[in-house]
Formats: sequence, C-alpha cells, structure tokens
Amino acid sequence: MKKVIEGVYSVQLAAGIVCLAVFLIAVLIQIFSRYLRIPIPWTDDLAVYSFTWSVFMGAAAMVHGKRHFAFTSLGDTLTGIPKHILAILIFSAMGAFALLMVVHGMEAARAFWNHQWISLPQVKMGYTWLCIPIAGATMCLYLVSHIVDEINAIRNLVADQ
Repeated sequence: MKKVIEGVYSVQLAAGIVCLAVFLIAVLIQIFSRYLRIPIPWTDDLAVYSFTWSVFMGAAAMVHGKRHFAFTSLGDTLTGIPKHILAILIFSAMGAFALLMVVHGMEAARAFWNHQWISLPQVKMGYTWLCIPIAGATMCLYLVSHIVDEINAIRNLVADQ
C-alpha cells in the first residue's frame, strides 16, 4: 500500500510542479505581450486555472508529507499515547474536510462541466474544477495512511509496556 501511496504522491507532485510552471510561463507571456501591445487573451485564463490546479495538488502533497498548515501548541505538550490519539483526531477531522472536497468538488465539476473558458471556448470548465475532488480523494488516501501509522505507533507503545 505504501508503494501505491508513494506513486500517487509522485504523480501528484509532478502535476503540481507542471501546473506551476505553466502558470509562470503564462504570466511571463502576458507580461511580454502587454509590453509589445499584442494581446493574448487566453494566457489570463491559463494562468488562473493552472495556478488553481497547482495549489490543490500542492496542498494534497503537503498532507502526504505532514507539512500542511497546523497549530502544534497542544501536540507539542503531549507525549506517548495521548499525542498519537490527538494526531488521529486531527487526521480524522482533516479527512472529513477532504471528503467534503470530494463530494462538493464533484458537484462543482458536474455543474460547470459544459461551461466553457471565455478565451478558449473549446476547453470545458469542468476540467478546471476536477482539481478539488482529486485533491480531496488523495488527501483522504494519505490521511488514512497516517491514521494507520498512528494506530500502529499506539500498538507498539502498548506492546512495549
């Protein structure tokens, strides 16, 4: 299971990096085209939507590495089993939010599926919104793995006593 998770993480991280690179290139094209006074309208949409994808893919990747935003003041004061129980509670709350991302992200993708980009009418908006349920689903995968790791840590502590 760990190999599958690492594979998903690698693909997701690569997708986030590619989307961020596309964003930067689109912005540079915008700057250059405005300087030359040659408007290229599709770069605006491309920059916004590639940045959106990079943010959601990056957020999920940070959950994998436990590098997400966190308040650690309580966790830093705990040790042993209570610390692991708190981690399980936090990962469970994050999982609930990630499930909401999956459900409502799919609803958004479905609702906007046939809408089109203004500057590129051949591209459907639904693809833009798919980043939300994809990020939510991979966050759920990573969080289940983290919860299993915490449960195993508790078992090891109990076995050592």
